[in-house]
Amino acid sequence: MASHPYLAHIASDGREQTVAAHLQETAALCSSFAAEFGQAQRGAFLGMAHDIGKNSDAFQKRLLGGPRVDHATAGALECAKRGESEMACCVVQHRLSRRSNLYGQNQKSPNRQHPPLSLGGGIAFPRQEATA
Repeated sequence: MASHPYLAHIASDGREQTVAAHLQETAALCSSFAAEFGQAQRGAFLGMAHDIGKNSDAFQKRLLGGPRVDHATAGALECAKRGESEMACCVVQHRLSRRSNLYGQNQKSPNRQHPPLSLGGGIAFPRQEATA
């Protein structure tokens, strides 16, 4: 499947965003936010890590209507491998909050049930219920 760049998003009007562009743009935003408390470099790393799992054939098939895939674990594991357990938690929380509509971001189906997010090794995080 790697004959063209991997995509992170396909908009309803057909516009595409590559994984590389998505990660670079997110890294720039995270870096600027984290610079406020002296952690610009760590913010940039977190932005690059958060959706790195979209850089896979399985996720590309998902964009075309294939089965759901866990693209969050890859970024959390990359953070953990580098001794950045706090950043691994940020990646996991970002995915959990999006999946559970915790911040009102899942407008398409706010009541959809999601299975627990697994980090492998028997570690799973249950779906969090949004509170009003």
